[in-house]
Amino acid sequence: MEHYLILVLVISLWGMGCQPDPQFVILEGELPDLQNEKLVFTAMSDFFPGLGSTAPLAETRTDSNGYFYFKVPLDAAQYVQITQSNYGRLEYDLLLEPGDSIYVKQSSWRDDPSLRFSGRGAAKLRHLEADFRLFPKDTPFYDKLKSKDFPTSTDFLQFMDSLKSLRLEALAANDTISAKQRVRFEQDIHFEHADFLLAHLERRNYYMERKFEYYYPDSAYLSFLNEIDFESSSYESSLAKKFAGSYLTYKARLAFQEEVADDWWKKHLFWKFDYVRGLPANAWKDQLALSTVMAYSEGLLLDSFFQEFTYFREAMTFSEPASQGLFDSLSRDYGQLAPGMMAPDFTLPNASGELVSLSDFKGKVVYLDFWGTWCYPCIQEIPNALKLKDEFKDENVVFLYVALEYNEKNIANWKQFIQGKDENFGEFLDYKPFPGIHLVAEKQFRNEAIQPYKINFAPTFVLIDQEGRIQKARADRPKEISEEIQALLDKEKQDQALVIKDNRY
Repeated sequence: MEHYLILVLVISLWGMGCQPDPQFVILEGELPDLQNEKLVFTAMSDFFPGLGSTAPLAETRTDSNGYFYFKVPLDAAQYVQITQSNYGRLEYDLLLEPGDSIYVKQSSWRDDPSLRFSGRGAAKLRHLEADFRLFPKDTPFYDKLKSKDFPTSTDFLQFMDSLKSLRLEALAANDTISAKQRVRFEQDIHFEHADFLLAHLERRNYYMERKFEYYYPDSAYLSFLNEIDFESSSYESSLAKKFAGSYLTYKARLAFQEEVADDWWKKHLFWKFDYVRGLPANAWKDQLALSTVMAYSEGLLLDSFFQEFTYFREAMTFSEPASQGLFDSLSRDYGQLAPGMMAPDFTLPNASGELVSLSDFKGKVVYLDFWGTWCYPCIQEIPNALKLKDEFKDENVVFLYVALEYNEKNIANWKQFIQGKDENFGEFLDYKPFPGIHLVAEKQFRNEAIQPYKINFAPTFVLIDQEGRIQKARADRPKEISEEIQALLDKEKQDQALVIKDNRY
């Protein structure tokens, strides 16, 4: 019997030794802006910028210097991205092949811009280093975009055109990359160029005149759209997907050009649903449909959101199964925020470092306020918040304030703020402590504990009933929420009265 077991063991080990080793890629490097953060290694086919991915290939955490390491099985060449909190964190999608072992070092956006690749397989990425030197997207670059260096939109267009020409010329002169890589990167340059030009329309009036109004350019400015192949099936890159969202917003802006601002935000998402539904099935339509998910957080403000979303989801057809899967995965979580669903629990520290959970308050109405000391509109809400709390001071209501603060320094400032000791804004509290229950979410919107709430703007309010169920995932502001809170309290009293009545009989 012992000889038999030994023989089986030897045969098993021999069989394992004869198996070909899986082919791996190693990607490691330094991202100084991402210290002690979770990173995800993602194939581009399973990822949409700002929304996330369906099937991450691997996860890891950076160390205190931003160093990361991935070793991932890979049986064919593919483009990948390192993502964090649903956003790509490398400046470019990287083409990796089985057997590659690549070290990437990308500077902090605060430093002089630099991008370096080394190791086995790095040669095919050298053109990215050259492109990054031409188009660093560092602090001075973004400061220039926000300045008044461009008196007219034509000036801005010419500036961006000059950058695009430099990038295309450098790409044409590079003879170290394959023809297939060249085509994809050339497309990406056009996508990124177009995305910056469309984004400028959202911001131009604010940069120039501090007005929150969309800028409608003349037809000459929009000539860059003629360079985009909307029939192409190559919409897998993160830049192409990002452009899809900007383009759809641009089309909606045109549709509501004569509308006032309030009508725009209340109607644009449902207009996007109708527009995308009417397009022929192809890869471009897939990406436009995926880009609508970016507006669902704002859409939750509308009572008809879930009805319209359900109709869109049932009527939408995708040309690619991967796109369908990605859309279903990314939009499914919003269903967890529908009225009547259990509010996602979370645990966060208070100012003393004690951990507090949302579920601790089950049995009470909870008015949840996601805010931040960096957010002036949030601070402006404080007088109304104080009045609301005073109105319900003797009722079964909890006012739970979750501050979205980035780092230890910001958290220290928050502690001073809620004590009424802030030199700039203490007047909003009359230099007294801020009543209520206060928790803090480090890393702001990227805090993992609050991710289920899909928050991307502040202030955001959530109303939760006594059973812990969501009444509104985007509730009204303190000045307007009183009646809904009272309705929940009245229902509780009515239910208690019925129970007492039933017990009597």
